[in-house]
Amino acid sequence: MRAPSSQLMCTPIIFVLSLCLAAAQNTTADLSGTVKDASGGTVPNAKLSLKNAGTGQSTDIQSDAKGNYRIGGLTPGEYEISASAEGFKPKTAKVQVGGTGSTGDIFLERST
Repeated sequence: MRAPSSQLMCTPIIFVLSLCLAAAQNTTADLSGTVKDASGGTVPNAKLSLKNAGTGQSTDIQSDAKGNYRIGGLTPGEYEISASAEGFKPKTAKVQVGGTGSTGDIFLERST
């Protein structure tokens, strides 16, 4: 009788390890975009708050000098994003963050 090949014995172990690694990976996504005014001009240093609709967990950030923002490490799902800046009316909108990430510009209206 021939002894079993070490390659055949290792195959199930590698398969199980692969399954464990796949299960351990967290699926996270990013949300990015630009805060703009009604004419399409950028709004620098806007304050943004992102709230997960399912968990209530909230993240606060500020857009950069060009109005760009990026929030990483998000669990895909439904969120509520709020933006405000001096001289503008605050705005809140719902956004769906997908598994590969999402982009969304936010348009603020000037306050009177």
